[in-house]
Amino acid sequence: MAGKGGKGLIATKTTTTAANKDKKKSISRSSRAGIQFPVGRIHRQLKTRVSAHGRVGATAAVYTASILEYLTAECASLLDILKCIWVTLTS
Repeated sequence: MAGKGGKGLIATKTTTTAANKDKKKSISRSSRAGIQFPVGRIHRQLKTRVSAHGRVGATAAVYTASILEYLTAECASLLDILKCIWVTLTS
């Protein structure tokens, strides 16, 4: 019976259409890490600046993005405190 192959062709067609229906929505690495800074963009920029032929670990971008987000939040809170002090001194 080798060479007939009709059933295999139908089975592959149904699995490909079923795979398209069950396709999950993509989730960004930033949302997976729970941060706001773009992990993909930071990963791309790290790869262009590294001397090891563009090889950067997957968690390096997440770690760097979380550090940048933390430092930005700290600077924003310090600026808010300084603004309150400035308002009280000038009024």
